[in-house]
Amino acid sequence: MRVVVVGASVAGIAACEALRNASYDGEIVLVGAEATAPYDRPPLSKQVLVGAMHREDILLRDPTKLAVDTRLGTSATELDLDRRLLTIDGGEQLAFDGLIIATGAHARRLPAQPDVDGVRVLRTLEDALAVRDALRVSSSVIVVGAGFIGLEVASSARSIGCEVTVLEAARSAMSRVFPRDVGDLFVGLHEQAGTAVRCAAELEQIMVNGGSAAGARLRDGTTVSADLIVVGVGATPNDTWLRGSGLRVDDGVICDRGLKAAERAYACGDVARWTHPIYGSIRVEHWTTAVEHARVAAANLAADLRGHSRTGRALADAIPYFWSDQCSVKFQLAGVPAGADQTHAVADGDRCAILFGRDGRLVATLTANWPRLLALYRRRIAARDTIGDAVTGLPDDVRPPTPKLRSLLARLDSKGSL
Repeated sequence: MRVVVVGASVAGIAACEALRNASYDGEIVLVGAEATAPYDRPPLSKQVLVGAMHREDILLRDPTKLAVDTRLGTSATELDLDRRLLTIDGGEQLAFDGLIIATGAHARRLPAQPDVDGVRVLRTLEDALAVRDALRVSSSVIVVGAGFIGLEVASSARSIGCEVTVLEAARSAMSRVFPRDVGDLFVGLHEQAGTAVRCAAELEQIMVNGGSAAGARLRDGTTVSADLIVVGVGATPNDTWLRGSGLRVDDGVICDRGLKAAERAYACGDVARWTHPIYGSIRVEHWTTAVEHARVAAANLAADLRGHSRTGRALADAIPYFWSDQCSVKFQLAGVPAGADQTHAVADGDRCAILFGRDGRLVATLTANWPRLLALYRRRIAARDTIGDAVTGLPDDVRPPTPKLRSLLARLDSKGSL
């Protein structure tokens, strides 16, 4: 019996490990597009950029220690579900009894993005090492995009002394995740650190001089000079190779709550779109989700292969969780705040939390330097607490915010309160 796992990042490795933990002792073949050994991605925009972590520090578990046939530097090119055949580079076909798709996502590029020195994206280890080397010889940096990755890159670049300008086309930072007032809080944090953040700044052209990046021209006619431009405008799931396979694909592989995409075929991590009991159809690009997904998919596939698929299915119902280190602040997010119609902020000295409600229910919590509260509210979101109960259930020993934190929280509009 053979299971093929496509994708050798955290979701793929976690799936291999979970299969073994589920007592699957058959053959596992792991196919990974990158030639490098599997590694962890969260440090790429943080510790790796500033030289605090190196290649060997972020390696994941060696899949060969799980008795896995590992094919690195090899892409999947075609899937035949009816015949249960996976075609890989070179035309080789791998027959399988079970399949786990964990191909992740790739960094989006700008329209007409020039392929020249000094213009980079950040998704892979090689991307991170190239940006790290460029930062060492750059005095000025433009970061295009004020999402999590863009702001983490900005924070890292600023921490090693670069002059940094963030350009965001939307009216606020983090616009795909948070309402504008919360995005403004992030803007204020980075401005306090000395980074220039320009929202509603539509990029018209990346300027090139002598084959290298020279800066950016905006649609309003202004220009910003820079030695290095890092584009962080989101990611796109690696699902195009699956079109025509028989799987449903729409910004990710469509799965049920158990991450099943077809008979004995599952998807997990960044490439999976599934129906969450609270948030509906979602696709989540978080490390924790990738690991949790891998365990769900592996448990269900192992049950399928044993003929037990009708009993005790694992479900991908966990509340999404994410963390981000920016400007010496550890942000942690539980839940999905998109669509929230109510916010409430609470401060405790130099830490704070923002609660997000929708239709009277707590749906997400963002904390800054407050991990204990994050863990509490992740459980409360799962329990479908009302936003009112969540607010009254805050710890009793909260202190007034520090002046620095109060100035940031003042950016919350009248929907928030202290």
